[in-house]
Amino acid sequence: MSVGSVVDLAVVFHAAVAPFSWLTNSLTCSCRKWQNRNLYVAVIDGGSTGTRLHLFKYKQNFEIENEYFKEVKPGLSGFSMNPEGAANSVQELLDVALELTSPVERCHIPIILKATAGLRLLPDNQSENILKLVRDRIRKSGFFVDDNAVGVLSGVDEGVFSWVTVNLLLDRLKTVVSKNTKTPEAASGLKTVQIGDKEDLTVASLDLGGGSTQVTFHPQLLTQVSADSDRQHFFHAVNIDGKLIELYTHSYLGGGLIAARIGITKEDGLFNGKYYFSECFPDGYHLEAIDYAGRKWNIIGNASSFDGCFRAANRYIRKLNVRLISDLKNKDIYAFSYFYERANQLKLLTSFGNNRPGVISVGDYKNAAQKACSARSDQIGPEHWQPWKCLDLTFIYSLLHTGYGLGDTKSINRENDLGRARTADLLCVRQM
Repeated sequence: MSVGSVVDLAVVFHAAVAPFSWLTNSLTCSCRKWQNRNLYVAVIDGGSTGTRLHLFKYKQNFEIENEYFKEVKPGLSGFSMNPEGAANSVQELLDVALELTSPVERCHIPIILKATAGLRLLPDNQSENILKLVRDRIRKSGFFVDDNAVGVLSGVDEGVFSWVTVNLLLDRLKTVVSKNTKTPEAASGLKTVQIGDKEDLTVASLDLGGGSTQVTFHPQLLTQVSADSDRQHFFHAVNIDGKLIELYTHSYLGGGLIAARIGITKEDGLFNGKYYFSECFPDGYHLEAIDYAGRKWNIIGNASSFDGCFRAANRYIRKLNVRLISDLKNKDIYAFSYFYERANQLKLLTSFGNNRPGVISVGDYKNAAQKACSARSDQIGPEHWQPWKCLDLTFIYSLLHTGYGLGDTKSINRENDLGRARTADLLCVRQM
C-alpha cells in the first residue's frame, strides 16, 4: 500500500481524537505559507522502556519523503526520582530534531510527546513532576507547541491507535466503514447494539508494551462479545467518516512485559527477605531487576521449569483479570512491540519451520518457552534480555492462551513498524 493511499485513508479517520486538531491546523497553515519549503511533523513516543523521536518529512503532496528516528533509554518512568534526568533525555531527542530543521521552518513544525503505561504506573505526583519539566523543555525548543502537546495517552488511546494504524495500512478499514450506517446523531450515545457484518475484514490488534498490554478489534457479533463484558469498560466508539464504529478494546495496566517480570516473580511466592526465588530461571542464577517506581529486586533461580513458570504466569494473568475473548479466535490478529521483538530476537520463524513470512502460531511461543526454560546458566547469552527468555516467552504464551483463550494453532501476524507514532502522524494530516 502506497504512502499516498495511507494519507487518503487517514482523511477517513476524521475526528476520533480531538486533541490532535491543533496539529492539523498548524500543518495546513504551514503548507499555505511555505509552499517551497519542507514540511515536518515531530512525534515523541514516551514508551515504557524508551523514549523515541519520529521526525516525518513530507513532500508538498503530503507523501512521506523520509522518517528520522532516534531512541534514548530508559523511558521517562525510569527517572521517577530524577525528573530533571527525564527532561535531559527528551532534550537529547530535541537536539536531533533541531539539527535536522532550520530556525525559519521550526516555528511551523508541530511537535507532540505522548507517554504511555510507564508514567501511568507511577504515583501521580512523580508523573506530573516529570511531565512539567519535559513540557517546559519542549516549549522552549522553538517548535510549534500547543497546550495539549505533552501528556499521557490512556490505555484506550493506545489500543485504538494500534487498531486504526494496522487497518489503515492493510486497507481493511473501509470494509467496516462502508457497512456501518450508524451516524453519531442517530446513535444517541451508542445505547443500541449493532451487529457486525460477515464481510468485515478488519483485523484485531494486540500490543505488548513494557507497562501495559492492549487488545482491540471490531466484533463480528457485538451481542455475543458484550454479553460477557462490562460494556462501559470494554467498548469504545470511534467516529470514522461520520460513522460510529464500536470497538472492543481494553488495556491491562501492569500487563506489559517489563511489569509482568516483577509480577510473575512475586507470584512464585518464595521470598526470604532479601531474594525472590523463581522457577523461571536456572537453579542458582542471580540477577537484579528494577521496577517502574525505581525499586530494586534481587532474584535467584530455583530449578528452571516451564511448568512452574507457567503456573506463576497464569496466576498473574488471573490477578490482572484478563478476559477470555471467544470472538477473537475468528479474527486475523496482528501483534506488535514485544510480541514481535521476542519472536524476532529468537528467530522463531526459522527455528520452527514456519513458511509464512511474518506469521507465527501461539504454540510456537510455547515451544520456544519450553526450550528457554530448559537452558542451563552457562547457556544464557550476554544480551540484556537473554536471562528473561523463559519468563518472557512463558508470559506471552500465558497471555495469549490462558488469558485470551487462543488455541496453540492460532496464527499471529507479527509486525513492529505500525506503531503509535505513525498513527499520531496520520491523525495530524487527516483533514488535508
